[in-house]
Amino acid sequence: MALWRSVSFFVLLFGVNSAMHAAVYKWTDKNGEVHYSQTPPPVSQEVQPTLRSNSRFGISSIKPLRSGGKIFCGSLTVMNAENNDAIMEENIRTSIDTWVTERNELDAQRLKLPLSTPVAARRKLDGQYAEFDCRVKWAHAQLEILTSFTRKSNNSYQALKNEYERLKSRQEEECSTDPKKLGKTMLIGKEANDWGECYNHYKYKMRDIKAQMKKNRRSLSESYE
Repeated sequence: MALWRSVSFFVLLFGVNSAMHAAVYKWTDKNGEVHYSQTPPPVSQEVQPTLRSNSRFGISSIKPLRSGGKIFCGSLTVMNAENNDAIMEENIRTSIDTWVTERNELDAQRLKLPLSTPVAARRKLDGQYAEFDCRVKWAHAQLEILTSFTRKSNNSYQALKNEYERLKSRQEEECSTDPKKLGKTMLIGKEANDWGECYNHYKYKMRDIKAQMKKNRRSLSESYE
């Protein structure tokens, strides 16, 4: 009898652990009602991010989604997706420390949950953590995108500016019309043609670079409008 009770307890414990670590799906039906299940939602239903299984806590990750001009992590509204890059970057930098703190506090709560905590309560906290963790990861990734774009754009602009100044210096040196450098007061005939070709050679290159610089600045400024 004692052996049978031990086997029964083991089977029961194994079943509880398996249920705790099984994948949980969150989805919304056509009536707007949110459902949680261990099986994938019906194909006809609108599926929100899948809450994937984790060996310790059950639910671990949600991917951010854009809907109706906003960014969501599950049911958690992250940010207005229609903000320009400058406002979005400022909002992220202002909020990210708070977001990390909130995420870590939820994680600490999960670690302190007693083994007797009902599975439903554990899943609810896991789901909240997954949403907050999704927001933090999105913020870090978005900041990297924004700062990388700005950095690359500024580096590109500076390189174009340096090349423009180099060509301008060469033009002044090689295509000078200064009488003191030329040893004469004016150019005629072949000398005039040679000077024109020299001047235009650099003029058109400088014009193209100017256009690239303008395009670079416009592209950067548009992202901050």
